[in-house]
Amino acid sequence: MKNIAVIMAMDSEAAPLLNKLEINHKIAGKIDEHLPMKVYKTKYHGHNISIVTSGECKRNKVQNVGTAPAVISTLTAIKDFKADFIINAGTAGGFKKRGADIGKVYTVDTTVFHDRRIPIPGYQEYGTYRSEHKIATDYAKALNIETAIISTGDSLDMSPEDEKLIESNLALLKDMEAAAIAWVTDQYSIPTLFLKSVTDIVDGEHPTEEEFFANLKLASENLGEKLIELIEKI
Repeated sequence: MKNIAVIMAMDSEAAPLLNKLEINHKIAGKIDEHLPMKVYKTKYHGHNISIVTSGECKRNKVQNVGTAPAVISTLTAIKDFKADFIINAGTAGGFKKRGADIGKVYTVDTTVFHDRRIPIPGYQEYGTYRSEHKIATDYAKALNIETAIISTGDSLDMSPEDEKLIESNLALLKDMEAAAIAWVTDQYSIPTLFLKSVTDIVDGEHPTEEEFFANLKLASENLGEKLIELIEKI
């Protein structure tokens, strides 16, 4: 039996998984009285499952996406929920030139940052913080999906500088959480698996923000199916 924590940014991304596990969306607990993150706990397939979402920003009334909430959620899962296996599940943009398709689900074998540019010896590598996740290969085979390199940054759009770094790392996916979560779990040497479903084609013809919302439900449903399958194989 493992204590598995599923770290997710948006409530809409988590909804299909909660439905499949027959968890009432309205019975979420809070990780801290001062923080917006929500947690749902259950048992499934012999494991203790904690599903942590980033909740809503109290100031702007939108979902807490990005690296800062992801770090807090992950650290809390490890320290308070005793998680010994982390799954970061969510949506991502994908690059058509590397084979990405809307709704396609990937595991991630490499995480890297593209918006932490620190051109000082030693700090440059720290900024990009490339991490390899070898367990992705075995689980990709078990789930019959592909592995990918994912690049993380806190902006939805892509500046020319971001694009250069993303290209230099041959990233297939682009998101706002994965590499930050990898940094946390690296400190604790905890096995971490990333499961990402494509909502938008970064190098496509449609604006990212429009495509994201148009495909969020499909991508989240596909993600939920693979999440259940994954937990059953752990």
